[in-house]
Order: sequence, then C-alpha cells, then structure tokens
Amino acid sequence: MVFGGWPGFRGDGSSVAGERKLPLTWKEPAWRTALPGYGQSSPAVWGDRVFLTAVEGAEKERLHAVCVDARKGTLLWDQGMDATQRWKDSNMVTKASPSPAADGKLAYFFFESGDLAAFDHGGKLRWRRKLTEEYGLFTGNHGVGNSTRLAGRTLLQLVTHGGTSFLLAVEAATGKTLWKKDVAAGASWSTPVVAGGLVLANAAGKVFAWRLADGEPAWEIDGHKGNVIPSVTVAGNVMVIGASDKGASAVYRLGAGKPELLWRPANATANFCSPLVHGGQVLFVNKVGVLYALELATGRELWTDRVGGEVWSSPMGAGDRVYCFTVDGQCAVYRAGAAQAEVLGRSTLELNSRVYAVVPQEGGLILRAGRELVGLRG
Repeated sequence: MVFGGWPGFRGDGSSVAGERKLPLTWKEPAWRTALPGYGQSSPAVWGDRVFLTAVEGAEKERLHAVCVDARKGTLLWDQGMDATQRWKDSNMVTKASPSPAADGKLAYFFFESGDLAAFDHGGKLRWRRKLTEEYGLFTGNHGVGNSTRLAGRTLLQLVTHGGTSFLLAVEAATGKTLWKKDVAAGASWSTPVVAGGLVLANAAGKVFAWRLADGEPAWEIDGHKGNVIPSVTVAGNVMVIGASDKGASAVYRLGAGKPELLWRPANATANFCSPLVHGGQVLFVNKVGVLYALELATGRELWTDRVGGEVWSSPMGAGDRVYCFTVDGQCAVYRAGAAQAEVLGRSTLELNSRVYAVVPQEGGLILRAGRELVGLRG
C-alpha cells in the first residue's frame, strides 16, 4: 500500500503499511487529542487527515463523525448526529466499533445505530442513510461491529446481528443502493475484504464470498467455529481465516472456484485480532496476547512469544517489522520473517483507556484509545 491512504479497517484489509519510516521506539507522544465521546473504531487516514467515530450518552444517542489533523493532532471538525437506533451503554455492547473508510473525496462513517453517512474532507454532509429505518432494527446482546469497506466506487457495508443479516453495496459518491443480499449468519464483528472480484467475509463459523459486481453468491465454506471477530486476510492468492477455537483457523489457496485448503494450525488461535501475513509468515495473536508465527508455505510453527498483555489491536506489518500493541499501551516490535522471536524494540505509554487500533501516518503512528487519539514519532 502506498501511504497517503490507509483507507479503512486494517488499511486495505491486509494490515500491511507501505510507509517504512515508522518509529521503532518512543518515550512520549508527539500529541494527544481528547475526543468528543468513546469509540472502539480504527481510524482511516487520507493524506494529513484522520477520520474516526465516537458515541456518547446513556443510550449512545449522540454520534460523532470526527476529523483530526494527522501531523498536529488538531481537531478539524466534529459532525454530531442523533442516533436512529439507541443502545443502552455498557461494557458488553459495542461503542462506535465500526471503523470508517476514506478516499480522496469523501469519508464514510457507519454506526451501530444503523446510520451510514458520507462527509467531504471539509466536514460537509454529502449523503446519509438510516439502515434501521429501511431494513428493521438491529438486535443482539452485543451490538453491531462490522466496519465499512471501500472497493473503488462501491461502498460495502456488512451488517450481522441477531435478526436478518445482510451485505449492502452502495454507490460511494451518492449512497444509492447498488445491491443488497441477505446473509444466513448471526452476529459477528468481521469486516469484508475484496479480492479477485469477490467480497469475502466470515461469520458464524463460515466464510462467504459474493461477486462484487452484483452480489451473487460465489461460494461458502463451513468449519471455522469461533471466527466471529477476526476478519479474513488475503495476501496474493492466499486467504487466512482466524478463529478462537483450536483447529478452526485455516489457510486456503484462492483460485477460479472454491478455495483449496492448504493447512490448519494445530495450536495458533485468533480471538480479537485478525491474522497478519507478512515476511513469508502467518501471524496469529490469541486471547491472552501470545503471538504465533507460522511458515506461510507449510504451516510449520516457527515460534511463539508473549507480547506483554492482552491484545485487541490487530498486528501491523511494515517493511521488516511487525507492530503489536497491548490494550494497556505496551508495544513490541518484532523482526518480520525471523526464524525465532526477535524483538527490535519495546515502548510503553500511560493511557486512560484500552488501545483498539494502530495505523500508520507519514513518519509516525496513530493509536486509537477509547476517548483519545495519540500520535507517535521516534
């Protein structure tokens, strides 16, 4: 990926940054910005602008689409909206969990209330949809956490919940519906990726593929119990599925038809974090923060290491490095592709809430914690 665009959740869906001039260690943040509410979403970055979401209120009744200067941390604009559907605020329910997306013209924001909106980079509303009014209220015990994905001129929004789940494709410039397909799956927190003209997503133990052009189903794979949070990772013709149950993660070869199973890890699992393919290896992070490195070609387990605590932010690859952040602000930077665990640097930050995501900016990193955004430089 060429920097100037980290266009959505996990960048292009791979969690691999094209930016190489990233800091290895740091002592203090370059800047810290308080946000107008709480959020668990990952930022989208385009040029010198960072786009992210937040919610506030006892029923998360106020939504915030936010833009911050990537270099200075200055709050550029905050567009507040009333939530179409309210959820009682608690630690068991998503809080602005869906991540926004961005391109050179617009930024796109989706909330668990069903509100889907696009703003230009100056903060002017271009269009808004209220999906819960159109398609019915979202149900479930933990809210909705699927992030928005851009695919050229198409904006994709997966919605998986306790009711009828669906995948919606809209024209990015106008918000007009291109197609909508129901999905036979319960609640998940995964986000689609696009590869080879297909939209790929996992939920409820399955992996689904639809044709990007018209939404028609291409194939479906079962047998991945515990895959409700990690998203599909694609690297070239390889697809990686992460799952919290042992033996349920897998690596497939993508081709013209249904994917071919290559291998399943015996021990590695993925709970909150999506898998990373980088440096010829597949990396999984389990529930307690153990990082597993497996050889991509064979599935052979090469090494494991404890990052230092629980990890919710998916690991990010950049050049010869892999960045892993714990929820309490510790970071371990590993050498990518190493035959054994090799930590290049460690840093710790004092934060007031959990680290949910790390994204690159030119020459630095940006951390999303619950109520603040943090800029890091070496």
